[in-house]
Amino acid sequence: VDVVVSGDYAFAAEAPVSKTDKQNRVTTQGGGLRVVNVSDPKAPEWCGYAKTSGEAKGVFVSGKLAYVVTTHFMSYRHNHEPQSGGELHIFDISEPVKPVEIGKYHSRLSLKQVLVFQDRAYLLGDDVPIEKTDTGWIRHYQSNYSSLLIMDVSNPRKPRKIGEYKTRTMTMDVVLDGSSVILLTSGVMKTGGGSAFNYRGNLLMLDATHPSNISLKRKYMYITGGIRLSILGDYILIAEKDGSLHVIDRTNNINRGDVGFWRLDTEPTAISAKNDVIYVSTGNRLQIFQLPWN
Repeated sequence: VDVVVSGDYAFAAEAPVSKTDKQNRVTTQGGGLRVVNVSDPKAPEWCGYAKTSGEAKGVFVSGKLAYVVTTHFMSYRHNHEPQSGGELHIFDISEPVKPVEIGKYHSRLSLKQVLVFQDRAYLLGDDVPIEKTDTGWIRHYQSNYSSLLIMDVSNPRKPRKIGEYKTRTMTMDVVLDGSSVILLTSGVMKTGGGSAFNYRGNLLMLDATHPSNISLKRKYMYITGGIRLSILGDYILIAEKDGSLHVIDRTNNINRGDVGFWRLDTEPTAISAKNDVIYVSTGNRLQIFQLPWN
């Protein structure tokens, strides 16, 4: 569940409930934008809801608009081929208790994250293959590729794609810094002839000044896979799957530029930073790190 707080309200991307029928076909019910009144933090109250297609994965609030991205792979309609892909839903939240959908964009990708800056929306999505077998339809764990989509949302009723950047492996997280976009990817790779998997990730720094011609400015390669990303001034913070936290100086043009490293208790689930303090969620714990690194 992704949650954004704006004013007295929290907006959550709510997951649907999955059900399996007698033919082992999976259908989903519910899922959408959930609104909670948090004016009294001790007594939060559900107050609004809007349905989306498939599973709501990410939400972003800007002004009086809420942007929700969904994925609806393995969604069956009339016993036909399952529908893949995802959608961007744009809601008018002038009245938070009654969010109204005013715009929608369908993508071939399973969308999972959305960020908005000025008149542009940045979407992360995976191309998830779906295959028909003797026992029914299945989806593969590993995607063919991932993409960063850049949308023109100056007219929220008619969002349109104005740029795309494909990666060869799955995207894990994204942050914005002006016209720069920083992507974290994590690829799945078989080792030897066995069935074991290893994770190898990259940190990509993109120039998206011209969305129709997104260029790669810098690339860092990792042996382990980064899964959560944040920025703090000139530093990039990467929480990795192996339970480590790396701090990278992005002004270092010679090499990777590690300037800090911490060992986490376990695999991280979220990371944020403010005023030289780094907050990392690991399992059921919140770990806090104070700068400077040494």
